[in-house]
Amino acid sequence: MHGVSYEELSPAGRLTDEQTCDLKHYIILALESKNYKIRFPDKAPASVKVQYEALRDEFKKGAYTSPGSVIDFCLGRECGNCRFADYCKIIDKMREIKFNTN
Repeated sequence: MHGVSYEELSPAGRLTDEQTCDLKHYIILALESKNYKIRFPDKAPASVKVQYEALRDEFKKGAYTSPGSVIDFCLGRECGNCRFADYCKIIDKMREIKFNTN
């Protein structure tokens, strides 16, 4: 991402809840100002620390080079590795389909 590295963002465990909330808010504002779209799953946990860590991990990937990219935390695949799996409508539907076909 532009101008900030993963290493510059403290892990959520080193921040207070208030600091984490503020930092998450400002990261989203900065990204949205560059026309990035951020999408958390509909039932994403209210835990700001979980959402902040998900955003922070995107900085590690460094995959977003052009403004206007979408950062979607639910692509409907790789559900087994998703930090939001326990809160996700898609994985609930996938489990239901699998259960009904067995």
